[in-house]
Amino acid sequence: MHFLVWVFLVAATQMWAIVDIAPVEVGSKPGVSGNVAGSYVSKSGNTEKDEYDFSGKVQYDSNQSYLTFFQASYERTETYGLKTEDQKYTHLRYLHKLNEETLYGELFFQGKENVFKGIDRRLLIGGGIRWRFLSDAEWGKLYLGLGAFHENNNYTVSPTAPAGTVAEADESTTRLNSYLAYTHTVSDSAEVNLVGYYQPSFEESGDHYTSFMAELEVHVVYELYLSFIYEIDYDSRPPAGVKKQDRMTKTSLIWKF
Repeated sequence: MHFLVWVFLVAATQMWAIVDIAPVEVGSKPGVSGNVAGSYVSKSGNTEKDEYDFSGKVQYDSNQSYLTFFQASYERTETYGLKTEDQKYTHLRYLHKLNEETLYGELFFQGKENVFKGIDRRLLIGGGIRWRFLSDAEWGKLYLGLGAFHENNNYTVSPTAPAGTVAEADESTTRLNSYLAYTHTVSDSAEVNLVGYYQPSFEESGDHYTSFMAELEVHVVYELYLSFIYEIDYDSRPPAGVKKQDRMTKTSLIWKF
């Protein structure tokens, strides 16, 4: 058993940090809880590369009517002394029970920076309702979220700038926030989580974000978990020179407390 723990701790030096995607409910874990994940990879010789990836979450569950959590992640890669990845993410959310079982109100604030996608700063604040319309021991739980948020983006290159030009821009818009989330405990040691978002602008129908994430989380030993995530994002109006679609796979070792 101790050998397995050592193996997974060594393997974590080549794993990615993540943020939680599984829906949470009041009473599921009363009091203060959370998790941390991280890695550092350094290569020299034929390849000169340094990678830093960290994430964490802290949650408070009142066990009666509300819960709140804060999560953050940071990812940075340097190759031959030059940055090739640099992104930061923070998310604060408050959920309040509107009835005994299925309906929640939620408020959230989010910040994001991703230099290599042309986003110098993205801030948003919003809210809505979340309805759990399926809860079955065999089939899992399914949630629908509807709401809205206002965002402010500071782009290093404006989405409307001609290709090859540099033109910083500040843009604000209000968007519909809609999502479907699914979680299912498939065994004593494994859980599947899925979430998909569709976020069109109220001001311009052709301007929308979509994203989908799928996760398999496996309990390893003690409070250690392995998480395997596939993510795909689509931005219909990205900054000039940035591709509309991104795909990513992540493997993480997580310590929960």
